[in-house]
Amino acid sequence: MTQGTGRILAAEPFGSFYDAQAESLLNGHLDVPPEAIEFEAFVHDHKSYGYFGPTPALLRLPWALIHAEHGRLTRLYLLGYFAASLLAAYLLLRDVCARRTGGGAPRPPWIILVVLNAGLGSTLLYLGSRAYVYHEAILCGVAFALWSIWATLRYARTTALRWALVAVGCGLLSLHARAPTGLFSLTCLALAAAWIGWRRWRSGTGVGSAVGIIGAAVLALASFNALSYLKFGTFEGCPLRMNIQYTPERLAQFGGREFHAGNLAYGLSAYFGLHVATKPYFPLIAPVAVDPARFAGAKVDLTEGILGIPFAMPGLTLAALLGLGVIVVRRRELTGAAALVWLGVVPMTTALCIAVAFAHRYTADFCPFLIAAAIVGIGALDQLAPRMRTIAAVGLSLATFGAVAVTLTITLDYQGRGVWGVPLATRQRYADLSQGIDHALGLKNPAGYDAKRLGVSGQDRHFAEWLVMNLTSDPARQPQAIAECRKVISFFPEYAPAYLRLGTLLIDNGSFQDAVATYRSVLTLYPGFVPAHFNLSAAYFRLGQLDDALAEIQTVLRLTPQDPDAKRALAFIQAARRQRMEAGH
Repeated sequence: MTQGTGRILAAEPFGSFYDAQAESLLNGHLDVPPEAIEFEAFVHDHKSYGYFGPTPALLRLPWALIHAEHGRLTRLYLLGYFAASLLAAYLLLRDVCARRTGGGAPRPPWIILVVLNAGLGSTLLYLGSRAYVYHEAILCGVAFALWSIWATLRYARTTALRWALVAVGCGLLSLHARAPTGLFSLTCLALAAAWIGWRRWRSGTGVGSAVGIIGAAVLALASFNALSYLKFGTFEGCPLRMNIQYTPERLAQFGGREFHAGNLAYGLSAYFGLHVATKPYFPLIAPVAVDPARFAGAKVDLTEGILGIPFAMPGLTLAALLGLGVIVVRRRELTGAAALVWLGVVPMTTALCIAVAFAHRYTADFCPFLIAAAIVGIGALDQLAPRMRTIAAVGLSLATFGAVAVTLTITLDYQGRGVWGVPLATRQRYADLSQGIDHALGLKNPAGYDAKRLGVSGQDRHFAEWLVMNLTSDPARQPQAIAECRKVISFFPEYAPAYLRLGTLLIDNGSFQDAVATYRSVLTLYPGFVPAHFNLSAAYFRLGQLDDALAEIQTVLRLTPQDPDAKRALAFIQAARRQRMEAGH
């Protein structure tokens, strides 16, 4: 999490939104300053909002009261959510073991396997590699979802109303941190209440409390859309048309809607398919971006490399599937718990698989389900005969070892090579680590191990692209915007739009010579790049070098003879030259 520095209280790019949201809540409104949400802003009534829920911001209210520095708490909160997730997993295991024949505490080997798989063999560790607002939202949602599931299973076993209320509260907090995790936990609670109500109805006792819990779960789910209405004036949770990244052309590519039923097959393949890329050098494996064009009817806006859940979390997957098989065949006492968990994940899975955006970090949305299902499965495996139990434990241990190795590998690769905004020192440490591992294995990366030259891969290129396109033109923030743009160019030296945006910022800042140098740099890479020639002409014009400006605009017209903007610019430049000549006479 700290990229080898050990610094918990340190800011990272795009990690301060929740601090600003907490201050906004204290001041009685939901919008935030544009600089707090940057390229993820949803603009409604000239105000900027985030689509992220308020739970992490609510947890920051004490710090907002003393005006703590923004961004420095994100790593600390990630660490807290991570610890809370592990504690909830352990309590889940204790509760499941109490259900088995004879009850009792969980055996130490199972505790070790659960903690290793949840902590080091799941996408939760991957989330800890960057203190992004995206990662905090998911990890916070996972933590509260696991606590909600724990309370739900206790409610299902004891029918005590207090546990149902805890489950509703934690599910609500999960929903307003990350909608899919909240949907899963609240669905499980509603199913548990329905089961209890049905049993009471059959026995002739009152069902009022069970119906009330179902209603509370439904109202909690509805609160997500209600909050969206307060922010956006629509019940849509994520109205993409209001996001500053989404142009009409981009929206048209997928119909402008967040969900498409035609994406179901694609989503199932992306998250659960056996897709993996192999390399003859470290990291040996890598996530794969599945091509949506292979699936008829799919309308996808964004897809990043995803390592399918069977590869990414094999320990949890194996425990869940083996345990389910044993429960179906032999262990009746855990059937109810298994049914709640497995049926409860269906709505969440459907929503994630028909969405228009897919990324490896989204596999963490399945962690509450996988952890709970694996723990219920372990509870069933624990009741097998000693020999079969030993065989199961050995198999899970091997899968756990694989899960830890895979998770550490893709997490280090993501932090050191695949993501934008990581300091050069961190990327170079990763390059050195890669070199050492390759040397030990007798391998060699043909690209070498120089982080300055390698930059980063395109896994989060979309992030950088939209950052560049939406850098502010506010004069007060231009120096920061120019620095960010130069940073993107250092990571993506071939990304032409970054040069265009930097040149525009430099012109707005009055740095015309620097703008000329920037446009010339991109024209060295792409000699026929029309926008660069056009903007270079503008920079020359602002410098008063009218002959150079004329030459560049004439180049534009040779490349695009019918360009109306170029024609107008040509007339403008020629008029300026005539005025200069007349003034000279």
